[in-house]
Amino acid sequence: MYNSFKKSSVFLALAIISLSTAYASSWDEDNAPPAGSVVTADGGPVPHGGFYLGLEGGGTLLSDQDYGQGVKLHSNTGYNGGITLGYDYRWFRIEEELNAARNGADTLRVPGFPDTNINGNTTSYSAMTNAILNIRGDTGFGVFAGVGIGGSAIDYDYQGPGSLGNTHNNSTLKGAFTAQVLGGVSYSFTPTVELDLEYRYMNAFISDKNIPDYQTNNLDLGLKFFLT
Repeated sequence: MYNSFKKSSVFLALAIISLSTAYASSWDEDNAPPAGSVVTADGGPVPHGGFYLGLEGGGTLLSDQDYGQGVKLHSNTGYNGGITLGYDYRWFRIEEELNAARNGADTLRVPGFPDTNINGNTTSYSAMTNAILNIRGDTGFGVFAGVGIGGSAIDYDYQGPGSLGNTHNNSTLKGAFTAQVLGGVSYSFTPTVELDLEYRYMNAFISDKNIPDYQTNNLDLGLKFFLT
């Protein structure tokens, strides 16, 4: 799990360097922006900057939770939503993010036994600090990539078959150090409104050895509203 996060971080860093080099080599201040560009009155690119408020939401895929000895809990595709508050330095931004995600439990897989249907949900509440590199073109399109660290509270709330056919309830709340990598594309409608399509890989490192790490892949749409 640490290795997968490390590989994702290395890949993201290489992508940032590659995109930055390509964009810098193609920049020419003597050329006028093409027709239809999103520009300011003096012909320059949209000068996003200052404080912004963001809204995000989309789908969440929770990795199978491996309890060892081949025992795995499989969950359905879920959803997430959140808000961000940050400051944009035009090429770089830093933000605080609050996000909640939920996945419905599906089946418990135990070697040698038929899959068992499980009811309930896995829900996460996370608070993250993200550092993000922006690369924006003069047509309104851009790309971004970054990393984040913070903390999560993971609520495991399951109901499964117990003895004598009764329902067995199990609810556990765990706190965890959390890290994520993210990247995506953006489009600026105006100098103050930007649409994002973002991919996020999140890993919450659970300290309890009896509970596996919480790992999700997220695909979100977001809107940022620049306040200054």
